[in-house]
Amino acid sequence: MSFSLNKLQRRYIPITASPYRRSEFYIEIPPCEVLRPYVRCFWGTPGYSVRCGQEFEERVRVIPDTCADIIITVDFTKDRVYDNFCGISNKSFISLENGGTGECFTFAIRFYAWSAVIFSDNDMRDSLNCLTESGTYFNAIRRELCEKLLCCRSIYERAGAAEEYLLRILQIQARTENADVMNSLYYTMEREGKVNVDQLAAYSAVSRRTLERLFASNIGASPKQMINMIRYQMLWREALGASFNVHDAVYKFGYFDQAHLLNDFKKYHGISLSRAQSLDFGRN
Repeated sequence: MSFSLNKLQRRYIPITASPYRRSEFYIEIPPCEVLRPYVRCFWGTPGYSVRCGQEFEERVRVIPDTCADIIITVDFTKDRVYDNFCGISNKSFISLENGGTGECFTFAIRFYAWSAVIFSDNDMRDSLNCLTESGTYFNAIRRELCEKLLCCRSIYERAGAAEEYLLRILQIQARTENADVMNSLYYTMEREGKVNVDQLAAYSAVSRRTLERLFASNIGASPKQMINMIRYQMLWREALGASFNVHDAVYKFGYFDQAHLLNDFKKYHGISLSRAQSLDFGRN
């Protein structure tokens, strides 16, 4: 593990639209210390199986959190396993989660945008805003981990099985994080998004074209897209604080004026900043 990746994880922790969300259908578990620079969290349904025939419907706002998820759902009634990969997104959407007619569980691994490639069989090209079978990018995980999860009785056991597998991949995987990408991301975070692509290229001592190619293969998004998403994420975290002041944020994050900040936030979040702040994060 490189020092740059550890610095990145300590400097920047992305959050969802509902950072305090917990329910009988959703829980988050932090990874072990070794995996923390790579995995934001494990999440899913808590128990061995959930009675999905119960009447429930949950509307969940998904925002650009600079993370990518492998989502595995096991339906015991239909004897089916559904596994998907949701790449990083630069736009928000509503995920409608509702009950089926039998018993099932969901388990997911949420990678940071820059670390998913380390565990993938392929690079991350064309993964921005994608929803596809996990085998498209993670065939080994699809083949080996899904079977292990069937024997686990709780999300804690599933997280343990996933950790054991991912740690083994780290030991044998030849692919590592790209230093130029990591340096560019860290510089963006240090500047709180007040940076452009040419400055990133100069800081990393590579050409703009080379940096764009590296971002496409290692993350699936362009440098400019990542700059904007990181700035939005840092603004969103700041906006949840009791002392948040929008006028101070305009200067801090390099917006032209208050209107620019508010419009940019709504573009990524899907709703206004004031509305997002007022929501009960546990249920919306």
